[in-house]
Amino acid sequence: MPLNQLQSFIQKNKHLPEIPTSAEVDKEGISLSKMVTLQMKKIEEMTLYILELENRLTSLEKNQKKL
Repeated sequence: MPLNQLQSFIQKNKHLPEIPTSAEVDKEGISLSKMVTLQMKKIEEMTLYILELENRLTSLEKNQKKL
């Protein structure tokens, strides 16, 4: 999901996609293994976002040096 869509989702829903709300967890509970799996997925997504941002920053720095 592109960062702008992720931001919109979080602003609208007040939580990350695929992560249950605290109210859902309070009502239904959640298994530890499911939560760890979801957390690992989000860590991987964040790593990809960071790498994408690093590449954009490097590109901008190169273009700035050319000017």
